[in-house]
Amino acid sequence: EQLRAGDVEKVRSLEELNNLERAMKCRLMDKEEELEELRKAHEDVKVRALNDVNELNDRAEHMNRHLEELREENEQLRASNEQLRAGDVEKVRSLEELNDRAEEMNRQLEELRAENEQLRAQLVIDRSVGLGEIVLTKHRCLLSGLGLGELFVVNAEGLRSAVLQDVARATCVSLKDVNVVEFGANASFCEVEVAHEALVSGEEIARRLRECPFLAVRRLLDLAVVPEDARDRGGATAEVLRVLDDFGVDSLLSLVVEESMSRLVLELTTMSFRFERALEGIRFVCASHQRRELDLLEELDERATEYTDMLEKTEEMMQLLEDARQAECSARNALFKREEALLELERRRDIEVRDLENMTHAHRNLLQTMRQSQGLLATNNMAGLLSEADCVPDLQRQAALLEQENGALRQEMARRAVAHREAMEVLNNKVVTLMEELEVKGVEYTETLAKLEEFVGLLEASRAAEKAALMALERREQELFELQAAHDEEMRELEGAMKQLNVLSPPQQESREEARAAEAPPDTARESGNANVVRSMRQQLERLKREKEALAMELEVKGRQHDDAMDVLNRNIGELMGELDSRIRGCQVSATSAKELLRDIALLRSAEEEDEEYNEGD
Repeated sequence: EQLRAGDVEKVRSLEELNNLERAMKCRLMDKEEELEELRKAHEDVKVRALNDVNELNDRAEHMNRHLEELREENEQLRASNEQLRAGDVEKVRSLEELNDRAEEMNRQLEELRAENEQLRAQLVIDRSVGLGEIVLTKHRCLLSGLGLGELFVVNAEGLRSAVLQDVARATCVSLKDVNVVEFGANASFCEVEVAHEALVSGEEIARRLRECPFLAVRRLLDLAVVPEDARDRGGATAEVLRVLDDFGVDSLLSLVVEESMSRLVLELTTMSFRFERALEGIRFVCASHQRRELDLLEELDERATEYTDMLEKTEEMMQLLEDARQAECSARNALFKREEALLELERRRDIEVRDLENMTHAHRNLLQTMRQSQGLLATNNMAGLLSEADCVPDLQRQAALLEQENGALRQEMARRAVAHREAMEVLNNKVVTLMEELEVKGVEYTETLAKLEEFVGLLEASRAAEKAALMALERREQELFELQAAHDEEMRELEGAMKQLNVLSPPQQESREEARAAEAPPDTARESGNANVVRSMRQQLERLKREKEALAMELEVKGRQHDDAMDVLNRNIGELMGELDSRIRGCQVSATSAKELLRDIALLRSAEEEDEEYNEGD
């Protein structure tokens, strides 16, 4: 009865242990599932973080290289800007000289313009050739210092025609593009409307009108006040004819010579007008280049500031990623240590389970022996009664031995149950600690991913802004090429005009030598001035060609640098992809080892469950 009661207690304790172990197994399985999910999430987060880190590294390197290129380009643009400014000073000086000569030629042209209407019509046709869209602007011309009150009362139409001619000459447009709206009180000012090209601003037209000397108006005023000027010029013409008569030239030939001279003068005036148009185009192109260079310099400074800020943020993110990587390495090492400790505990548990199985088999054998002995006693009762006196001591000794073995077995079972319970508690504590650490790491990785996503958004915005800046730069380069093409076309027209001037210069020199030998020094000075103008224009043309070739070479160098940078970027991307593959393989190996460990734990648990079921059946 005592043995049965002890067996009942053992069975009850074993059932409690089995229930407790079953509950612990369920909790452990749940924890393992959660751990597996966390490991998978950790692997996904780690892969995404590695991808983001590699992408950020690539973008940071690309931005650094692009920033260096922009800085170099900025220095080159500044140097070229200084060169262009130095060249602009020379151009302004040459333009002032050409303006002086053009004014002198205009004064000479005004004296003989009325003698050749055909060339004037040709000049109007030349002036009608525009450079672009036509706009209409209204301006006020001040005439208060000329004293035109009486002339306006006497000859209003003549004054209107003279103002039209002066305004058309000053603004380089044709007469049909100028319209006098109204005159002020005593003709102190007049309102005019000018139709001109859109490339020429209204401020430039107003400046030209302020600087206009109004020669036709003054001439009309002089004719009205001092008519002796006409007699002086008639006397001068008679003097020229008299000189020609002295040289033996008849009057008809003198008229032909005079007409040829006036025609040559008007042709020179046409050439001077074309020179003025070409110089105006050059001045406008130079101003456009300067504005483009200033805009590009401002954009480059802004881009450099943005890339500097982006580089600082990239360095901060790289530092955060390095800290996260170090924390991940420490957590991984701690996890490996915990796995090794778990394996050691499982090994000890296996040893204890084998010892417990051996003790269970021994107890089972003892119970079987006792049952056999009881059966023999029941069957051989009669024989036992005869030898009862001899068997009682043996039975007592066997019962004492069984009781001792049963007590030792109970103590061993209790000790093993306590040790198993402690081991399970330690394992549960380690699992709970590991889960807490995984939760903390998950929160850290989530924060890191949020920061990475924010930084990726900033990088995408910067990339979009950089792309827009590059597109704007390409458009401006295209505009610069178009302006350069227009400038080349103007230079070709200028060369044609210079060739015509060179062709017309010898006949003019011969005619003047035959007609007016006394005026040889002024003609020689004018021809030397034209030669200087032609030489200066040729020098400017050659300098522009050299600048164009330098820009083409610089563009080719930039293309080669961009190709080299792309090759380096591709190599770095290949190396980073290799490193990422190796890290992914390492993560896969870690995951495989963790799965094998979990499989071994599951096998051990199934073996324990089978042993418990076998013990419950016994």
